[in-house]
Amino acid sequence: MPLGCARRKASCGSGGARGHPATLAGALSSPIRENPNIDRPTSNSGWRDGWRGADNVSMPTSTISSTTPPIRIVRPAIDAAGIADHARFADTRRRMIAGLEKLDNDDVDLGRLARLRESLPDEPTLDPDRVTDAWLDNAIIAHAAAELLRPKRALEIGVRRGFASCAIVTGFDDVEMHLMDSWRPVYSDRPNPGPVLLREQLKAVGHHANAHFHQGNSHILLPQLFGQDPLLKFDLVVVDGDHTESGADADLRDVFPHVAPGGVVIFDDLIHPQHRYLLDLWHRWRDTLAGEFDFAEYLDDGLGVGWALRRR
Repeated sequence: MPLGCARRKASCGSGGARGHPATLAGALSSPIRENPNIDRPTSNSGWRDGWRGADNVSMPTSTISSTTPPIRIVRPAIDAAGIADHARFADTRRRMIAGLEKLDNDDVDLGRLARLRESLPDEPTLDPDRVTDAWLDNAIIAHAAAELLRPKRALEIGVRRGFASCAIVTGFDDVEMHLMDSWRPVYSDRPNPGPVLLREQLKAVGHHANAHFHQGNSHILLPQLFGQDPLLKFDLVVVDGDHTESGADADLRDVFPHVAPGGVVIFDDLIHPQHRYLLDLWHRWRDTLAGEFDFAEYLDDGLGVGWALRRR
């Protein structure tokens, strides 16, 4: 991925579109689990350490009796902009770096790690909690979303060596992973070992749940997967496979109905110079599904990334 720098917050939008279904069928899913080990939102787009105090609310024992109902703390809902905000906290990136440094990374992913390190603030700084480079990519968004959502089940289409998949696991290690790729032996002039390497990569970042490897064409495998289990839902999906316009459209069309309420879809390479049409494609889906998903994107730097959070 090209390296550079830019600073723009995620943007959201909605409108009308052609060529896509007007709505998605209702989804059944167990609720997304909350992560007790990260900061909680004080608003839909702000994260502060102070939120942790709400997890440990206590009352004087004299006011509590056996008939007193349990205290219920309602946390603000996570939105798409909040995922980007969490991704730009220095501690979020430190946790991500600590996990991904354990991988067998090639030159591409080593470059991504180097830029992540460079984004960490030097001391002293005006805002030591924030990164100095607002750059986002699919792995950064996937990691931040995993920390916030604690996904039960995740899917990546277009895995390569597993950098983004392991970013998810670094965010939450007890997630059932589905990894889908053709795993050609050589991809972009680099070795592409496939599931043999991926098992070791997942192990390196402490993955504790099941991992399923789907090798082949996503346009065959996705309909098969969902045909076998029409109620199958994913809490986190990364779409980074077929980059033709029709192929990317088919992948999105297949996965959107299988995103759990509160789950997120991440779509990579929105401004890739060889695939400029992917941004228009993403916007058509945004316009079609504006009533069901909260869309956001980052276009300032690199190849661009979009993500959409399904409303509960």
